[in-house]
Amino acid sequence: MVNQEQNEIIDFESLFEKKPPEIKKIEPTFSVSRAVLTVVVYFFIMLIVAGFAVLTFYEMDEFTKDYTELESMLYNVDVDPYAIGYLKLNDFNELSSEYQNVQIIYTDSVYVFFANHSNTYILENYTIEMVLAFYQSEDITWNNESPRIKAKVLMIQGDVEFTQYYSLDISNQDYIKSPKAFTEITPSASAILNFAIYIVLAIAIIPITLNTLKVEASYFKKPLREIGIDAATGYAYMIVASIAAQFIIQVIGFAFNYTQPVSLNQQAIERSLLSSTGVLMIFMTVIFAPVLEELVFRKAMFRFFKNHWIAMVVSSLVFGLIHVTSETNVLDFVTNLITYSASGFALGYVYIKNKNNVWASILVHAVANAVSIIFILVLGLF
Repeated sequence: MVNQEQNEIIDFESLFEKKPPEIKKIEPTFSVSRAVLTVVVYFFIMLIVAGFAVLTFYEMDEFTKDYTELESMLYNVDVDPYAIGYLKLNDFNELSSEYQNVQIIYTDSVYVFFANHSNTYILENYTIEMVLAFYQSEDITWNNESPRIKAKVLMIQGDVEFTQYYSLDISNQDYIKSPKAFTEITPSASAILNFAIYIVLAIAIIPITLNTLKVEASYFKKPLREIGIDAATGYAYMIVASIAAQFIIQVIGFAFNYTQPVSLNQQAIERSLLSSTGVLMIFMTVIFAPVLEELVFRKAMFRFFKNHWIAMVVSSLVFGLIHVTSETNVLDFVTNLITYSASGFALGYVYIKNKNNVWASILVHAVANAVSIIFILVLGLF
């Protein structure tokens, strides 16, 4: 009986004892599995789907243009800031109108010599002797100060008429490049193609990341003034990163007697932007690219690493790599990789600084692209 009473005694202390609250494990809005899926889908579409799309476009005459050797001469000078070429006067007058970067440096009654107007080393006046020197010396450069810029000399293969007219003795032509006839997707078609690829990317990636985009949209509850300051500050980070990258590239230039050209990716964007379907490039560059690339290279890739700084470096390098896939020269590849990776590094810092809110880096990415587009369009008017 006593034992039963003892068992029924209530422990009042235990009733009022403070117990720690149950901690429920909260899953992140963007799991590692979703991050993996996002990255896999992105690269599958960019490498496989886009590759088939490009091949399909090449099969359609309305989306391509065939370049003759003469047009290829103009094209090569138009895209290469340190190239020099020539054409007969009649051919130049007939074909040159669509090549906005071509600048005449010497002309006579039969031939026209031209270079790229972005070449800052072009002199105001050239004599025929100065122009022909490019074709007679393997070591010819545009300038004499360091780094010395080697000229890319172009001559139509087997052009006996040209060499005889100027009495040129070119026994070794290894340093002279011959423009070849080729077929290329037109800038207008390229804009359509890129826009279509990013639409496919959006359809595939947005559903995977939609919950995260909704949750992190709380970023826009901040006062408009603070959002504007964030955008300006983030863009300033990108400028600082660009300056740092250019310093490194200048060091490489002095070490290897080299000057960085405009990347092939940037050239393709500029040509498409100034085409008849350029408005599609504006939508792609200012809206689709910032959203999708930040979801992949910041939101997804940062989930693979516990250390934010390691994540920032790796994602920045991969971000740079996707923008320099067409470079064939090692130094061109390295320097353009540095340029684009620096932008990725700055965007990664914006992402970290805003507590991994992807909308912050999307905003800065969009602002940076918009500013670049404005400069391209304004310069295209002149």
